[in-house]
Amino acid sequence: MTEHDHENRGYRRLFGGDGLTFGAGFPLTGVPESTPDPAAEVRLATHAEAVGFDALWARD
Repeated sequence: MTEHDHENRGYRRLFGGDGLTFGAGFPLTGVPESTPDPAAEVRLATHAEAVGFDALWARD
């Protein structure tokens, strides 16, 4: 695999350097329901990116 196999910014930010990266797992709202409010999750994901998180993971 070459560095050009993944030409997206998110991949490069997470795996492109030798430094430590941070991520967060979804759902972020902490509610006990199995399907949290999508709008709230998008707001939190946007905030997580803005404050420097490198990755967001979602369960299936």
